[in-house]
Amino acid sequence: MILVAILFVLRLTCIEAALTISPTGHTVAISEASVDGDTVYNGYSASGQGTGALYYYTLESISPNPGVGNEPFVLVQGLASDTNTADVLVQLPPGLDFETTQQWQLDVIVTDLADPSAGTATAVLTVDINDSPDPPTFLNLPGTGTVPELVTTSEIVKRVTVSDDENPADASGITITILSMNPAGGPFLIDSVVSTAGEAVATIKNTVNPGFDYEFGTTTWDITLEATDVNNDMRMNQLS
Repeated sequence: MILVAILFVLRLTCIEAALTISPTGHTVAISEASVDGDTVYNGYSASGQGTGALYYYTLESISPNPGVGNEPFVLVQGLASDTNTADVLVQLPPGLDFETTQQWQLDVIVTDLADPSAGTATAVLTVDINDSPDPPTFLNLPGTGTVPELVTTSEIVKRVTVSDDENPADASGITITILSMNPAGGPFLIDSVVSTAGEAVATIKNTVNPGFDYEFGTTTWDITLEATDVNNDMRMNQLS
């Protein structure tokens, strides 16, 4: 009998884990009123390259493309290391505008500076923009108006101009009212509100009676005006 011995050689190969970024996909919602430095996402991290890694993050792309120098987001991070993390923050200017862009998509990539052959890992961050109250703007208030003493006719005291950033091409939905007067019951009214393409103009006039007397009567009134847009966003301002 012939015995044949067969030798098996088992070779074990060490396979390194792939470079990864966490999380790979995420959606957040922030207000269009967010200010410079507000956090969009906090704590991107990388793994797979061991303790000698030098992880470095880059905000690779923003969609829709805002153009160079107009990026509403910025990436911040520490020194490249195996524990380095990254955050995405709001950047002003230019800031955020719900009426212009309701959603952004950001690509955040990480590389290992100690091992370029590891390639890159990409995370996709979707940023939904929430609308915030955007009331009309008084373009020439606070301000002052004048009326002659002993006037016997209704004269123009002030033309007050209001715009609406939410509807910059159509001001027809803006209403302007007198909210209060100090002293109360002042002899003033809104004679008309005329809307052009982008502005509403209220003409403030005096009533004919009781008239004005500089020496013995009231010489100054504070008139609080209120402007309201089609979304019922309101803003007040003062005419003296």
